[in-house]
Amino acid sequence: MGLTHSSMSRSTARLLSCIIVCVALPLLTPWLRPQNLAANVPLLLPSAIAYSPQGDLYLAETANHVIRKIDPTSRITTIAGTGTQGYDGDGGPATAALLDSPAGLALDATTLYIADTHNHAIRTVNLATGAITTLNASLNRPIALALDTKSHLFIADAGSHQIRRIDLPTGILTTVAGTGTQGFSGDTAQATAALLDSPAGLAADAAGNLYLADTHNHRIRRIDTSGVITTLAGNGAFGYAGDSGSATSASLALPQGLTIDPLGNLYLADSANHRLRQIDAKIGTITTLAGDGVQDFAPTSLNSPRATIISPDGRITLADTGNQRIRQITGDTLTTVAGLGAVTSSALTLTGPFSVSYGTGSLTASLATGSGATGAVTFLDTFLGATTQAGTAPLAAGAATLDTSTLTAGEHAITASYAGDTSHPAAQSSAFPLLVTRAASATTLTLATSPIVTGTSAGPVPIGPVPIGIAPGQPVLITAHVVSATRGVPTGTVIVSDGSTLLAAGNANLAGDLVFSTTALAAGPHSLFAAYEGDLNFQPSTSPTTLLTISTPPTGADFTLAPSGSTTQTILSGNSADFTFTLQVQGSLPGPIALSAAGLPNLATASFNPGTLPPGTTSGTFTMTVATQQATSQTAGARPTSFPNVLALLLPVLGFIPRRRSSTRLLLALFSCATLLAVTGCGDRINRGDSADSGVPQTKSYPITVIATATDATGTTLRHTSQVTLTLQATK
Repeated sequence: MGLTHSSMSRSTARLLSCIIVCVALPLLTPWLRPQNLAANVPLLLPSAIAYSPQGDLYLAETANHVIRKIDPTSRITTIAGTGTQGYDGDGGPATAALLDSPAGLALDATTLYIADTHNHAIRTVNLATGAITTLNASLNRPIALALDTKSHLFIADAGSHQIRRIDLPTGILTTVAGTGTQGFSGDTAQATAALLDSPAGLAADAAGNLYLADTHNHRIRRIDTSGVITTLAGNGAFGYAGDSGSATSASLALPQGLTIDPLGNLYLADSANHRLRQIDAKIGTITTLAGDGVQDFAPTSLNSPRATIISPDGRITLADTGNQRIRQITGDTLTTVAGLGAVTSSALTLTGPFSVSYGTGSLTASLATGSGATGAVTFLDTFLGATTQAGTAPLAAGAATLDTSTLTAGEHAITASYAGDTSHPAAQSSAFPLLVTRAASATTLTLATSPIVTGTSAGPVPIGPVPIGIAPGQPVLITAHVVSATRGVPTGTVIVSDGSTLLAAGNANLAGDLVFSTTALAAGPHSLFAAYEGDLNFQPSTSPTTLLTISTPPTGADFTLAPSGSTTQTILSGNSADFTFTLQVQGSLPGPIALSAAGLPNLATASFNPGTLPPGTTSGTFTMTVATQQATSQTAGARPTSFPNVLALLLPVLGFIPRRRSSTRLLLALFSCATLLAVTGCGDRINRGDSADSGVPQTKSYPITVIATATDATGTTLRHTSQVTLTLQATK
């Protein structure tokens, strides 16, 4: 055949390339295509649209009472409104305000203007601060807005059948068209004397002409710079006719949204005809650009479009209101920019815990008609007024799972959306309330130093719980480490303190460490600890206290005494408490160190383990155990003998003494009274006014002094003390 081995190899390679392109690429395309978030968000009656020069698309979601923004990457956020119908929020953030069926938008460099239709007001959102205010509240169902080049805001005040104008620098409101009477009249005369019927569309051109959709008159009219009004399109008959002919002879059906391109061509949403139509600026003919008149969602069909706009890159964009979508004309096709479309409200459900700790958890979306369903479920997260994509997951056996471990701590509303396939309709779940709580954190503190030794140190070495020979001025390397109990790295401030003295503060590094070195620790004991102040996702935590003693080179034998654990404890009477202490010896002591305690509660005993520290001890720890006797709210002791009982014992004795021995009887009576006072509790020494007699358990704190005593080689007594506090609560 004349083919060489080399040419056959090249042919085989080309064939394999074709197979990859033709077979594999279509399978990979859905995974390579960036997620179009806005197209996966359900919209409720999108009615007005406006573009910024940067390509941000603003839309009024009328039935959801919010204003949304779609950025050039298709991310969608809420700009104004909470989704609750009402009127509130002026002076605060627009995302916390209440709107009622907004249906008109206009935009300049600094401000978004909203026709808050059922609140009969025009409201503004400062694009820099996000604050909302009311510009005017003396209207009647404003439904469309337009700005001209002279800082005029025009309003289609549908309920009053007029076109109004606000001079933005002064705030003055005037009427530019309509008498307020519903009807049709006035062509070729001043617009203020004309009759309009429910105008619902506006556009202004660069020359200062104003165009309006006289909706219920089924006409498009123009007001020129002299204020004269004329009909530009529509013969007044409700219907569809006239394409390719004169626009004034055409039939329209409830025209609404208008826009003008740089050439002066006018675009209108012929709403009840389910079409987008164009009026040529030069010859005045009308044509249909999109929509086949069938009220449906299809590549060639629209459903009650209400608004049109030209994108910064020149593409015609429209609110396909009845289809719950924003669509765009690209070449000869219609593509969806935003909106999931009509969905089955109960076909997709979300289940899972309503509260999870940060870094944990999952939610499951289940499709009721999911047998054999293909495609992916998109999870949308509304958090702090913004809606973002939380993730996507492929359907498997009619279910898809969202990992919630990456969601920020706070209150979330999760919605699942399914775009459908050839056999299953689109579906959207109800919003699922999910509270993400802050996760626990743990903080530790470690110390290291280069000890003073002969020769070269190998580097920092850990300092144990009882450090030896740490001299003043020797650098101590301190590391505070913060770790998550779930996932992620805690951020925020970590502080390291020596008792009440702040040593350092800063943010932990990516490993969760705050590391610093200090030579400023003075001679003596130091109680070091680290505290993490917490952040949005993690709770605060504090490390255990680490005892570090800085000791000067000894000039004579001595020792230090300090607590190495908690210095305050509370127990019930009858229980015991343990306190630990550390001794550090400088030099050499020839005898043992004896231990004792003072300030103990009544009847309590203190024991030490070990009881003494033997000669030659350089450092060590010991435990003091304080054992208490049980006390109750009543005073312990023998029950006082009652007065009648004692008297019954003494009277027989008095009876044996003859009456003539009166002095003897008197002395015995006095003795009996004294005895009686003693045994019956007369002159009681117990304080009956305290809480013990009231039956309420007593709580009392006892400062206990621990005393360590030794003798140095010269016979000098060395004594050091340390104090702890025991709080004793009596049992009832």
